[in-house]
Amino acid sequence: METEIAFASLLPLLVAVGAFVVAYLVIPVIIDVSHLKHLFDDPTDDRKLHVSAIPNLGGVGIFAAVIISFLLSGYAFQPWLPYLSSGLIILLFSGIKDDLLVIAPNKKLLLQITAIVAVMAGGNMVITDMGGMFGVHEIPSWAGIGLTFFTMVVVINAYNLIDGIDGLAGGIGIIASSFFAWWFWEAGMMSHAVLALTLVGALAAFMRYNFQPASIFMGDTGSQVVGHLLAFFAVSFVNAGIAKAAVPFKNAVPVLVLSVLIVPLYDTLRVFLIRAVREQKSPFSADRLHVHHQLIDMGFSHRTSCFLIFGFNLTIVGITLLLSGLEVNLLFATVLGASVILFPTVRLKRKALDKLGVDTPSKREIQVLEMKFGTPPKTVVKNGNGFSNGSSFSEEDVDKKEKVEELAV
Repeated sequence: METEIAFASLLPLLVAVGAFVVAYLVIPVIIDVSHLKHLFDDPTDDRKLHVSAIPNLGGVGIFAAVIISFLLSGYAFQPWLPYLSSGLIILLFSGIKDDLLVIAPNKKLLLQITAIVAVMAGGNMVITDMGGMFGVHEIPSWAGIGLTFFTMVVVINAYNLIDGIDGLAGGIGIIASSFFAWWFWEAGMMSHAVLALTLVGALAAFMRYNFQPASIFMGDTGSQVVGHLLAFFAVSFVNAGIAKAAVPFKNAVPVLVLSVLIVPLYDTLRVFLIRAVREQKSPFSADRLHVHHQLIDMGFSHRTSCFLIFGFNLTIVGITLLLSGLEVNLLFATVLGASVILFPTVRLKRKALDKLGVDTPSKREIQVLEMKFGTPPKTVVKNGNGFSNGSSFSEEDVDKKEKVEELAV
């Protein structure tokens, strides 16, 4: 009996290991086939940060690892699974077509809507209570349907948008799915916990091939599949966290889900606002305003940028857990403020300090300048140009100050 109990408690972890092994074995095959058939990501796009042709069908390996491991786990007999699986299959083929041939944005969105409607209707997944956010608790069914639909669309596409540098999307996916797995386990939702653990295992194996220097990308295939799973976890987390009497950090549930997914959500909102308000162009325009682009442009490597963003994510989650006893709206305001402080804001913090009469550190300007352009020659001392009196820059270096300010966060 004790042996059976011990095995049952270890089974979810063994399933995660199984997902890791499947992905670890499948992804090299995908890489080889992609090279043989010339199935590559196009490095000629100005926004691309790689210079060589790299396969971008890593999502196929992630999907295979998650589905195979979960179906064999013994936890797959759930009424919502056929509908979730159907949505994942739709997004898998949509992503494959987009990665290989490119799919029109409206068709891509329509397929996302189909996948979301399937899991919402078949899985009875509708948010019915906001847990006191903005003073709102129980909401009518029509509002819940709209909120759930909007949440899932945003999470899928926000996660897709952060897949811009080696290792970033995979690492953020591991952080989010690890948290959801722990919380579902503690809340007694073992099927959800095991599914989240399979995603952790699959993404961990994928990171072996995706972390800089990457030999494969997850592509839209992976970002849509993983994004859909994270959206499913997020809605399930909110519903269970508010409905169940005894769950971890119950008071903070509405804010916790935002904290766990803070990187894609904050980055997408920030970029859309900048494009629409400051740039006065479509929020969907292509550019290099994402947080990872900003860090790369400041001179950080892919690895360093990833670890900085992972650190930001974990810090926000840590703050939320530490202050989980606060009233939910006060907690939300605190988390939002912490996010603005931690993440790049395209000079908004700098401008605010300037208006308050606070001199922004010239040392920071010099460090950014040197990271971007190399150490300048110590030939000419310039005063009144924004650098400290002890800094020596040539005339050409001084002219680059404007570029430094554009990079300031």
